[in-house]
Amino acid sequence: MAVTQQWADKNRPKNNLDYQRIVDAVQIIEREIKSSDPVTSMNRRFDYDTGLRFGVRRTEDTYNGTRTGIDGERALITSLCSAWVEGFAFGSLVHSRYGRGRQAETFADQIALVDVNHLLRNSDQVEIDRIFLEIVSKDAINFVGAMRSNNAYITMKPLLAAGERSRVRELLAAHWFDGFSVGLVFQELGGHRV
Repeated sequence: MAVTQQWADKNRPKNNLDYQRIVDAVQIIEREIKSSDPVTSMNRRFDYDTGLRFGVRRTEDTYNGTRTGIDGERALITSLCSAWVEGFAFGSLVHSRYGRGRQAETFADQIALVDVNHLLRNSDQVEIDRIFLEIVSKDAINFVGAMRSNNAYITMKPLLAAGERSRVRELLAAHWFDGFSVGLVFQELGGHRV
């Protein structure tokens, strides 16, 4: 069920400008984490604890009820993709619509997350699709979400086999937060390119 190299090679949107910008955002984050740590990297833009706590709450909804084990492999991969893409959307929207992501300010960051949550929860699917098209190319976000989720699934698979469900929930929240971080930096680099 995991993504194969053949699938990745066939579906990678190489000439997609948003894909290239997402790759650049991931590389920036990885460089920053290597030179410091994830907390320092995020705190340059957004309050780390606020973002992570929000990600935990959001993924409780995403993870709750997801089957695990061999029969639940597809369900877990779907949850991972949903969590990452949602995190990316939150990161992009708190930056582009609320001006967050330039400096960590706990209270302002909390308000921006609540406002984005309200926006997305109170929108119908047509409106959500329109919002996503404003912030990123569908091909780019779907591909990167699938690839990053595949990597997360590979990490989680042994934990599932060992029955460590609480650790899986933690990793799912971290996966949402990864998407959130990439969304912030994606916007920092200029966001969606048509």
